[in-house]
Amino acid sequence: MHSRRAEVMAFAALLVAVAALVFALGSGFSLSAQSGTGESGQAEAQPQGAEAAAAIPATFNYQGILRQADGSLANGSYNITLRIYDQVAGGTMLHQEPFSNVAVRDGVFNVVLGDAVPIQANVFADAPRYLGVTVAGDPEMIPRQRLHPVPWALQATTALQATTLVPGATVNGLNVGSYQQGDQYVRLATAGGNQYRSGIRLWVWQDNWGFTIENDERHGFNGLNILRHNGDAAGNRALFIERTTGDTTVFSDLKVKAIRDVGNAAGGAVNRQTYDQSLRRYVVEARDNGNQATSIPVDDALLVQLCGDVDGCQITLGMRDYDTGNFGSNVLATLGPIRFSVGAVRGNGQRFWDTRWDNGEGNRSWDKNGSLENVFQAWDCHFQDGKWTASANPDDTTLGFWLLNGWGSYQNSDMVCVLIIDD
Repeated sequence: MHSRRAEVMAFAALLVAVAALVFALGSGFSLSAQSGTGESGQAEAQPQGAEAAAAIPATFNYQGILRQADGSLANGSYNITLRIYDQVAGGTMLHQEPFSNVAVRDGVFNVVLGDAVPIQANVFADAPRYLGVTVAGDPEMIPRQRLHPVPWALQATTALQATTLVPGATVNGLNVGSYQQGDQYVRLATAGGNQYRSGIRLWVWQDNWGFTIENDERHGFNGLNILRHNGDAAGNRALFIERTTGDTTVFSDLKVKAIRDVGNAAGGAVNRQTYDQSLRRYVVEARDNGNQATSIPVDDALLVQLCGDVDGCQITLGMRDYDTGNFGSNVLATLGPIRFSVGAVRGNGQRFWDTRWDNGEGNRSWDKNGSLENVFQAWDCHFQDGKWTASANPDDTTLGFWLLNGWGSYQNSDMVCVLIIDD
C-alpha cells in the first residue's frame, strides 16, 4: 500500500496527557483524576504512597484513521511504527515503538504507546514533541503530528493546594509532605509569623537538630544556609555553608578525591588509586612577648592529618604588623610556601620530618630526638620541633611542633608570627 495517510481525530485525544505523563514518570507521587464535587468538576491531585506511584502506567493512547491511496477507508491488519521526535522535521528521535498486526476497521485503529517499549522519563522533559507514523514498508508520513495535553492536564504543572499529612503541623496554611514518627521529622514548607520568620525549610529532625536547608532570619543569616548539627543547636556543626551578602562561606572538613597513578620501572601497567585531599587551612599565631617568649603549640593531631599523608602539606611562615608605625596594621611579610611532610612514629618514639624549597634545599631531622631544631624560619619567627619556655630551656623531649615569636631584629610589640598550613 502506498501514499497512505493517517488522520488523528479530535475525539481520539491522548488519554494520558503529556504533562501528566511527565509527572508520572519523573516523580514519586500518584496522580489520581477524579470528578470534583463543585461546579468546576476539575481533577484533584492526591498524594499517595510509593506503592500507588509505581502502579501508574507510563503509557498513552493513540487513535487515528487510515486511508488507502484512493481515499477509501482501510480495513485489515497492518504493521505500524510510531516515533516521537523533538522537531517537526529532522531533529532527534526520542522514542520508537513498532506494532504488529494492528486491526484497522473502517480506517480506525488504536494503539497504546509505552506498553511494548517503555517510554523513558526524559522523552517529555521538554516541549514540543511530534509523532511520526509509518505503515508497513512505506516512508514515514509527513507532516509529523504535534502532541498536545488535554485541557485539565495543563494544571499538572501548577500546585493548586498543599496537603498536610501531619495534623497541627501547618504554619500559615502551608506544609507539604510532612511525616512524623517518634522524634524524626521531615518538613518542606514556606512559612512566616513568629515561629518561622521566613524561608523554605527541609528538615530531618532528630534529637534537637539534624539537617537543614533554610533561609531563616532567626539565625542571623540573610541567605541560604545548609547546616548539619550533631544534636546541639548552639554548635557542633559538622557541615555549615553560609550564604550571606554576596559571599559563600563553608565551615567543614571537606575533602576531595585526589588521583594517584602508581607505576613501576619495569614498564608494567599503571595502578590508578585515589586518596582523600583535604581543603582545610590551619593558621597558628604567636604574639610578641618581648625577650621572655614562650613557644605556642601546634595542634599535633591536626598537623598529622594535614601533613602526614602521601603528598604532605604546604607551610608559609611570616610576620604581621612588624612596623605599624611606618606601614600601618595588617601588613604581612612571609616566606614560602614550602613543602612539609611528617612521617609516622617509629618504635623509638621518634618521627622524621622534612621541608623542601623549590630548589631542593631545606631542613630535615627527627622529632623528639632531644635536640630542638628549626623546621622553617622567617626573620624572628620560628617553626620548630620543640619548645622554648620564657626564651630558655629548649626542649625536644616530646612529640610535637611549636611556633616561637623570638626577640630579634623586629621588636615592635604589635608584631605577630603567623604559620599557615595548607593541605
